[in-house]
Amino acid sequence: MPELPEVTNVVNALNKLGTFTVTDVELSVHAEPRFSQAGSLLDRQILGWERLGKHIVTVLDTNFGLTHLGMTGQILVNPTQIDSHCHIVANCVNADEEILLVWRDPRRFGNFRYVPSRQTLAAVTDLGPDLLSSIFDTPYLMQMCQKTSAPIKSVLLDQHTVAGIGNYLADET
Repeated sequence: MPELPEVTNVVNALNKLGTFTVTDVELSVHAEPRFSQAGSLLDRQILGWERLGKHIVTVLDTNFGLTHLGMTGQILVNPTQIDSHCHIVANCVNADEEILLVWRDPRRFGNFRYVPSRQTLAAVTDLGPDLLSSIFDTPYLMQMCQKTSAPIKSVLLDQHTVAGIGNYLADET
């Protein structure tokens, strides 16, 4: 499962594309309900991308998209081929070029959701403070550990306690 560093890399790469407009959205016949809200991207301007824990937030002109990549998900830019694992195909255009964005997820653990407001993002994800935020510090972690008898690794992996830590980060701490 992509963890905070991988999701950060994806967000940074997508932000290099700049601002663009989605002109067409196709959902694969294999797209499961967890991708069905991708039609909300149609005719929207994508202003940028953000990371929220291990989620990718698509900042749109009027609302937000929320993607979780699951175990093997990817957002591809101008891929050379579209296969049966490509659940969302979005044709986009900016001032200089056409861009093809593809949400690919072979194991189908990922999802895409439409989120109407920034306030709704917090409610939808129900995440604790981000690992890199100023809220997550030693006193906070001590407080969370004192509330439970669970092993420290379990506390760290609980996304309600701290968002963004996955198995390998919890093992390395």
